[in-house]
Amino acid sequence: MTYSLHLLAVAATLGVPRSAGSHSPDLDAEDALAPAWTALVQLLRDFAAAPASPSATFALEQQLRERMRELGRLGLEWAYNHVEPREVEALPSHVEFEATPYTRLGRPTPQVVATLFGNVRLWRVGYRPTHRTGESTLFPVAVQLGLAAGATPAVAERAAYDQSEAGATQRRTRQRLRDDHGLRWGIKKLRAVVARVADGMAAARHDVQVQNVLRLLEQAWLGTGPHKPVLSVGRDGISFGLPVRGAPCSRSRPRVR
Repeated sequence: MTYSLHLLAVAATLGVPRSAGSHSPDLDAEDALAPAWTALVQLLRDFAAAPASPSATFALEQQLRERMRELGRLGLEWAYNHVEPREVEALPSHVEFEATPYTRLGRPTPQVVATLFGNVRLWRVGYRPTHRTGESTLFPVAVQLGLAAGATPAVAERAAYDQSEAGATQRRTRQRLRDDHGLRWGIKKLRAVVARVADGMAAARHDVQVQNVLRLLEQAWLGTGPHKPVLSVGRDGISFGLPVRGAPCSRSRPRVR
């Protein structure tokens, strides 16, 4: 499909309501990206055709960032919507997840998913508990993509990292998400995503922290300074210097088990 035909197809559907269970037209990846790509190229051509100036340079880079983000957003939306077959009948009628049987629903439903490039609309097929046990509807594609509270792993990691920085506030984190990724999250959304990330890391957190402390201690003992290493443990800004008990008097490398 050419770009012109794509525009005609879009224009023909304007004002026509879409049923709740229908997908967007099944475009090829190139056709899905064509509008954003054309706008990006035109932006560069317009800049090259006009007199250059500091203000024009500033505006170009700001607008180019937005165009690139839109290009990435459309690409992700296309890719994520092609994880599952478009025909519902092509999916299994029954699945089992965590020892619970589920039965497929009759049509896909949309979900707004947050990504590093902004929000995308994901059409996914749900499965309800076969025996009506009260469990939530299961969406296998969401599990495959690793969605956490409606956010992809990449943007969930970004939000959790920003929120964990020293001096970070929820307001500042939400501002970053809005400026850098075009996401307008409320406090409830931010807390839900960060909590999901924390829960996912909980199982491995202790072992990783132990290994990191051992690595730092080993690095300290390999140093050539005149003083023995001191392990400082702190909470809420209060630190205590503790000598490493049982360490050899010499600066020979300790055994790390």
